[in-house]
Amino acid sequence: AYDISLCLVGAEMCIRDSSRIFSICRLNMNISNLLANLLDSKQQSALRSIGGSAQSLGVRAFLVGGSVRDLILGRPVSDIDISVECRPEKLLKTPELKDALLVSSSEFGTVKFNIYDELIDVAMARSEVYTEPGMLPEVRPSDIGSDLSRRDFTINSIAVSLSPENWGEVFDIFDAISDLRSKTIRVIHPKSFMDDPTRIFRAARYMARLDFVLNLETQNLILGSLKSVRNLSGVRISNELSKIFLETDPGKVIRLLESWGVMRCIYESLDTSLI
Repeated sequence: AYDISLCLVGAEMCIRDSSRIFSICRLNMNISNLLANLLDSKQQSALRSIGGSAQSLGVRAFLVGGSVRDLILGRPVSDIDISVECRPEKLLKTPELKDALLVSSSEFGTVKFNIYDELIDVAMARSEVYTEPGMLPEVRPSDIGSDLSRRDFTINSIAVSLSPENWGEVFDIFDAISDLRSKTIRVIHPKSFMDDPTRIFRAARYMARLDFVLNLETQNLILGSLKSVRNLSGVRISNELSKIFLETDPGKVIRLLESWGVMRCIYESLDTSLI
């Protein structure tokens, strides 16, 4: 347990692990002190190098997703997720990342590389178009605003600038800080679960892991989108179930899914009463 009081540049925050209490002024919010106090030296060095690399290319790079969410909640940050407004392979050609070791890349504009013994996920800032419910989207290069708009929930839609000139500046276009404060999971747009039904599984995982609740609109959207689960391939369902059993309390996640009717959509005769 810990009790950390951090003075932020343009914001004030107090985190207490026991009760998850925090108060944030979002005007000109900057969490550079959080980056300095809650990330280890290797993580900070990796982020500084990425920010400098992006600046040398004349583009912007951001810490995004669960990395930012967990920072603000005072949780350990193990996975570093970056969004950059260019093809991420270009970063590896700059002097700042000359020592980075490429691990993998994909056609969707994502790369994994290792630097300072940190495995970093970098994705091209992009927009997504779902031509059919439950299918993988068409991906197009875009900016950070569009990239945040495609996220599953508001709590995963916060970005933090890695640019040297505004290091630590927060981009919160969906008022996600308020949802973190109220421990609420809120979907970004009404078609979210229809576009990607795996987000239903993710909602249950976040509820169990973070002890958060769904807002009423999100709950109703889940219940109204259950038929979309049947559009998922067996591989995608299997992947989601595998992720559940990596959680601290997988039984709680499955009970939530069962209470929504998701498990019956996967397999009508599945008996989860003993879980």
